[in-house]
Amino acid sequence: MLMVVAHLEQELAGLRRARRHAAPGAPSWELHVVGVGRLAGHRVKTLLEAREQRPQGVLLLGFAGALDSSLDTGHLVVARRYFCGGAPEPLEADGELWREGWDATDRAGLARWPLDSLTVDHLVASSGEKQALVRRYPVGTVNMEDYWVAEAAQAAGVPFLSVRAVLDVSTQRLPSFLLELPGSRTRAALSLATRPWRLPAALLLARQAAVASAALTRFALEFSPDRGRRGPGVGPTGPGCLSGSRPLSGAISRQESLSAVAR
Repeated sequence: MLMVVAHLEQELAGLRRARRHAAPGAPSWELHVVGVGRLAGHRVKTLLEAREQRPQGVLLLGFAGALDSSLDTGHLVVARRYFCGGAPEPLEADGELWREGWDATDRAGLARWPLDSLTVDHLVASSGEKQALVRRYPVGTVNMEDYWVAEAAQAAGVPFLSVRAVLDVSTQRLPSFLLELPGSRTRAALSLATRPWRLPAALLLARQAAVASAALTRFALEFSPDRGRRGPGVGPTGPGCLSGSRPLSGAISRQESLSAVAR
């Protein structure tokens, strides 16, 4: 049994739909939405402690902000190391899960990058802050959960891997109202209807989220921890190595990503 976690339901929605139509004998996975930031680590810790049998691994699927300028919306990042601003050393992905994750991106025909991630305690919204972080840390993406969920899995002796789909590109400024939007789609729509000047940026982010979610779903349907443990995969030798990267159909252009976010 593989435990698959995400901080947003949208990051798992495509996988839930696909698994409802899965063939008999498909791998058995548990899907959990665990929340944002450090809370995600606490919830994964609680889930692991409540289990009688240890899962094969914890796979975190989610969106990420790009710090590396080579990344576009929908690109997958399979990080080896998870940095955190308040931690002296990064945590590392399980080697066998990482190899299977890398190979699964190839089988899915997705653009893939072996860049490390940085976990922070707030939404990184401006391109200036993104540039400052990439100068300070040897990472390619930023999020709010990787380190904390990796820490919880490591404490329980469970293999861990995070696979992120890029949402916002490195030069993109996220709108300040993003965290103000209600979790309910209906309430979010009503909120935007009363503030129509926010619609262009919100619609762009919705399109970017759809592309990123599709990439996560395609990856997850190819991922099998059993396959990864039957033999070593072929992966890159360092954070700058690329192999077999292919663009995701329907990806949003970098120029389009910049067109609406200033509103």
